[in-house]
Amino acid sequence: HVFVDYQSGEYGLILIGAYQLPNMYDYNPPGLSILTQDLGLPLAEVWKGTSLDELIDHIHDRSVENKEGWVIRFENGLRVKIKYETYLALMFTNNLSYRYLMRRMIAGDLESRLEVLDDEVYNRALIMLGDILCRLYMPAPKLSHIWTRLYELQDPHVTEATFRGRCREFVRHMHGTMVEAKDPYALRRQQAADLERAVALASA
Repeated sequence: HVFVDYQSGEYGLILIGAYQLPNMYDYNPPGLSILTQDLGLPLAEVWKGTSLDELIDHIHDRSVENKEGWVIRFENGLRVKIKYETYLALMFTNNLSYRYLMRRMIAGDLESRLEVLDDEVYNRALIMLGDILCRLYMPAPKLSHIWTRLYELQDPHVTEATFRGRCREFVRHMHGTMVEAKDPYALRRQQAADLERAVALASA
């Protein structure tokens, strides 16, 4: 999904970068300006700030609307994309579902995603997270019993098979390592740590 109005009715393409074949020369902004004149295309906006720290502060500005982010181009050609907090909040809000929360927990970046949300969506996400954790850590003789409980949280935006696959992946990720460690107390310590983290988020 795209959450920014790129004024596609005014022009269909915007030049953000170019390489010269066959030597793969990476055009700098002045060179791109010349190309846009030859091709009749608009050039993507160039950051006018003075430092990377200034750009990062700007990315956190919650008053910025209808902008996705920037691509940082380093001298060695490396490019790094950074997105505005407001854009990330739109993405998370649009994707918010039990399946997406499990995906973010697997990726390990759930807390950073929650930080950009407004209070209403944040609280809704915490309630959904509680639904997941209660089912995850309710005593069960087998892992299959745990993901069967998670099936109750069906996601209407995906097929039943897709959602159930994510549930099984999530349970194995959260429990598998501790079970394989054969430490009878390790799983309980992990459960306690996860619940403590969830409570900290809720009280933040």
